[in-house]
Amino acid sequence: MSNFPPVLKPNFFGFDGTNGGGANFSGTAAAFPNYQTVTTQLAQLNHTQQKALSEKETLVNEIQTLVKEQKTYIIERQELLAGGQVISFGNWELLDARQAYLQEINYLMAIIKLLKEEKSVSLRH
Repeated sequence: MSNFPPVLKPNFFGFDGTNGGGANFSGTAAAFPNYQTVTTQLAQLNHTQQKALSEKETLVNEIQTLVKEQKTYIIERQELLAGGQVISFGNWELLDARQAYLQEINYLMAIIKLLKEEKSVSLRH
């Protein structure tokens, strides 16, 4: 007979003297003294991520609405400038500037589309 204590077998969560069944949580607190703190912080992180996703979606939708309204305004103004009026040199410059602005809006719309398709916030690089 040996005077040594029995060998503790590891389970998934720590050394608790069981056969390592993994479902026994009796050794969790002993193996990980900060277990409750960690689980609480993970729950808070998950809540924060969900809140951030919701806020991000709201902001993206607001930006999309503003960009669409601006695009409509520019198109209407462009049609008024080009529609049957004598277009002076200054108006042509204005039309060119508006065309460039419309291209910028289309670029922003593409970015918004990508943001909407993104399903989660990644904390990894």
